[in-house]
Amino acid sequence: MQFLPLNPIPLYITKAVGKKFNDIQKELLEVCNNTKFEKIKNWDTFAHSLSYEPFESNLLKEKKCVHSLKFIKESVKEYLQNVGFEYPSAPLSMPNSWITKTKKNEYAHIHTHRGAHISGVYYIKTNGKDGNLYFPNIHRSLASNPIIGCSTEETLAPLETGILMLFPSDLCHGVKENKTDNVRYSLSFDICINEFNVPPPEFNI
Repeated sequence: MQFLPLNPIPLYITKAVGKKFNDIQKELLEVCNNTKFEKIKNWDTFAHSLSYEPFESNLLKEKKCVHSLKFIKESVKEYLQNVGFEYPSAPLSMPNSWITKTKKNEYAHIHTHRGAHISGVYYIKTNGKDGNLYFPNIHRSLASNPIIGCSTEETLAPLETGILMLFPSDLCHGVKENKTDNVRYSLSFDICINEFNVPPPEFNI
């Protein structure tokens, strides 16, 4: 007997360790401690808080988080190579990056990051129980078919400090409610492949 996955979605998971982890944590925790977080107007009351101008600014570049940027660039290169995409000769671009602060009873609604090619999250501070990133099954609209309906459960992503995850930006995702007293901090960002979309040069990484 054999089951053949049909067009699986490539998700990438890695983890910063050793000196690399310590360097990244030092610069990102400093940013967290010196950043004002605000809720987005018109979002749900229990939605998480974000750093300033989250979708229009690049916090990593502005705060000169060189260790985080280097780790992300290395990871994106490995991700592209492993899915069979030729790594672009021109620099990749990061149009935005921001930090999310999630307190007890807060969550992130299901959404996508349209306009980018790769989106990512890095867990700066988590107790591993304060709300997983999750991906609804992309075939859920076909769940009226009993065969597909049996396999339309969502997929939970691992939750651990130091983990970096990359995924296609058009993929629907959300974050489960934080039911603990821990305040979770995570870094999010978008990556564009210049061959298909050329953002302003100041966003190059």
